[in-house]
Amino acid sequence: MKLQTALCAPEDADAERLDQVRGLLQGIDRLLDLASALARSGRRIELTGIDRRVGLLCAQALDLPQELGRSLIPGIEAQIRLLDNLSALLRHQAHGHPTRENPALCQVPRSLRS
Repeated sequence: MKLQTALCAPEDADAERLDQVRGLLQGIDRLLDLASALARSGRRIELTGIDRRVGLLCAQALDLPQELGRSLIPGIEAQIRLLDNLSALLRHQAHGHPTRENPALCQVPRSLRS
């Protein structure tokens, strides 16, 4: 696969890398959706390793040409909001408050995502 990429035009290789980064972004999105749903239902969640995935996403986004990397900003911003909401929900739960008091926590409308 690397040989094929090397033989492609630079624009094709950049488009392929952008697709890979978008795939990583979508994978993190699915993980956060699942974690949020579990947390809202009152289940304990484990997020070990998500920092590595987000770090990889950021590193790969920075390796893209500037105009392609910028196209990822709305999706990354939506993930930040989702992580902030998930963090607030987990803090809320840690203080003994039932999750069902505020079901809007951890929800970022899909329209705000990439």
